[in-house]
Amino acid sequence: FMNARRNYDIASYNSMFDQDYALYQKSKCSFLLSDYQDQEQVLLKIEQSFKQSPYIERVLLDLAELYKNIDQNTQSLIYYDKVLDLSQDEEIISSCFLNKGLIYFNLSEPDKSIFFMKKIITEYPRTRAFRGAKMGLKESYLSKGSLNEYFDFINNIPNINITSSSKDSLM
Repeated sequence: FMNARRNYDIASYNSMFDQDYALYQKSKCSFLLSDYQDQEQVLLKIEQSFKQSPYIERVLLDLAELYKNIDQNTQSLIYYDKVLDLSQDEEIISSCFLNKGLIYFNLSEPDKSIFFMKKIITEYPRTRAFRGAKMGLKESYLSKGSLNEYFDFINNIPNINITSSSKDSLM
């Protein structure tokens, strides 16, 4: 990956092919090499220099995930919002909402977490984020000590079936 990163750097410098593509691939190599500082630098360069790039949505999402992984939650939330402003893809949108909900959960803000988990459950039930949202919602309500609110919400969602034994195990 070191050689690939160097070659993508040379390609972007010499404009051998699409500069934004070469830089994006370089950022991927930096990620795989765990060089998060270089990854951030390259992604920010793409964001600033190639606003019309076909990779811009992916760049913004990679920045959001990078910041989440290095515990820069404020930056992460900003970039998830930027992705939400651009994207029309339900998988990406629901994934952004899930990650925002998880960040708020980890920041001990269960009400904000619950908001995003409910949004996924009600508006994006056919996405991959749905399952994580169900678990996140339960954990958020548990952290608040509001199990009755959780059961009231869940009982009104047709895609979710919670058994009596499951309810008992939470009590």
